[in-house]
Amino acid sequence: NVQNFPMGTIAGFSSCSEPNTNTVEKFTFANPVVVTDHGDLATSKHYRIGSSSKTQGFTAGGTGSPLATTIDKFAFANSTSAAGHGNLATAIHNTQGASSETNGYTHGGGTNSNASIQTYSFSSNTTGTTHGNLRNGRVEAAGCSSQTDGYCIGGNSNTGNLDSIDKYSFASNVTAAGHGTVNTTMAKQNAGLNSTTDGFSCGGVVSSGYSNNIQKFSFASNTSAATHGSLTYVTGYAGGHSGKTEGYISGGSSSGVNQIQKVVYASAATAIDVGDLIENGHGAGSHQY
Repeated sequence: NVQNFPMGTIAGFSSCSEPNTNTVEKFTFANPVVVTDHGDLATSKHYRIGSSSKTQGFTAGGTGSPLATTIDKFAFANSTSAAGHGNLATAIHNTQGASSETNGYTHGGGTNSNASIQTYSFSSNTTGTTHGNLRNGRVEAAGCSSQTDGYCIGGNSNTGNLDSIDKYSFASNVTAAGHGTVNTTMAKQNAGLNSTTDGFSCGGVVSSGYSNNIQKFSFASNTSAATHGSLTYVTGYAGGHSGKTEGYISGGSSSGVNQIQKVVYASAATAIDVGDLIENGHGAGSHQY
């Protein structure tokens, strides 16, 4: 799993879904999928933003009154309860993020006018900092990671739903650049996956309602995404967990409230239902090991 970062090879983790829970669930990438309880976070939230180091999961922000700035971390190797890991610079919820080898990232979230990108260190328990901005403020956007960049996919802005993909460098604090579009108009509440070469946008809400569409775009070229098969169930607010050769979509709204669906990167085929989470819910933090 370390050699294939930011993908995992062992398991996916889902943390804090709606209705407000503090549960962390683990499911194996092996066949058959085995789902187990993996401890608890310190507080019950949902719409939190998940990131993954090589050994730990991190979940940031979350819904509440007021919105949360808290960052929690938990170990992948054992099911002990999570520990606090500092705070975000600004309270947010309702978006996804990205992971480099050293830092977690959040993009947008909180309100649909927020364009801020935030980052925090995996190794030190300190308050996060801003890391440039997206081109548009947005919530309900997907996220994925290459080795060098984070990607923000779709979302909802002040002017309506977006089909744009923004790319931001992990190495420099600058405004994100455009990186093509997703080809289903007005994509939001979608889930992100990544292979070593490509990003994927899965499900979400489009102009006609909840979607089961999977779209794939290249990290190397600034072109529009192409259809890459479909999910077994329509869903939004699902979790995305990136393995080496397959990705997994867990939970979500609509019909896929606890299903785990496997997406094969190399084949534009229908995803496979491989198991169920213990709890129904959506808006959970997503992680892989």
